[in-house]
Amino acid sequence: MTKRHLVLLCCMALSACTEEDAVDYCRDHYLIHAGHRDGLGTLAMTMADSGILSAELTLPTSSLIDGIDELLEDPQLVYTLQTTSDCTAATSIVRHSDSAVVATYESSCGADNKIDQLDVVLFDTLMSLEELEVDVVTPVTQKHFAISRQCESAIFRLD
Repeated sequence: MTKRHLVLLCCMALSACTEEDAVDYCRDHYLIHAGHRDGLGTLAMTMADSGILSAELTLPTSSLIDGIDELLEDPQLVYTLQTTSDCTAATSIVRHSDSAVVATYESSCGADNKIDQLDVVLFDTLMSLEELEVDVVTPVTQKHFAISRQCESAIFRLD
C-alpha cells in the first residue's frame, strides 16, 4: 500500500465519523437530557375534572434575575393558554428556597374545558432560562416535553 492510499484511507475514515457521530442537540436530546436535568426549570400543569387549573413553576437559582418575584407573580408573563373557554385570572404565590424559586398558580377554567395550546412566554422575559421541562396533565391526556432556546419546536423524546 502506497503512502497516498494510506492517506486517502485515513481521510475517508475520518470524514465518515465526523458527520454520522455528531449529536444534534434537538433531535438527539434524549442522549443528554438526564445529564443536565438537575439544572433545569420545570413547569407542571394539571387541569382537574372540575376545571381547576393548577401550575407550579420551579426555577433553579442559576436562572434568577433582579425582580424575579414581580415577574413570576404575573402568570401572563410566565405562560398563556389557548382553551376552549376562558379561564379566570390566576392567583399566584412565589416562594424561595436555597436552590430554587417556586411559583404556583391557580385558576378556574370550568368543567369540560380543554387546553388547546400552552405558550411559555417566560422565555421572552427571562433570558437566562435556557430550557424548561414541562408536564401537562388533563382528565383526558398527559404531555411531557422540554422547551429549549436551541430548538425550534418542543422536544418530546427525553428518555
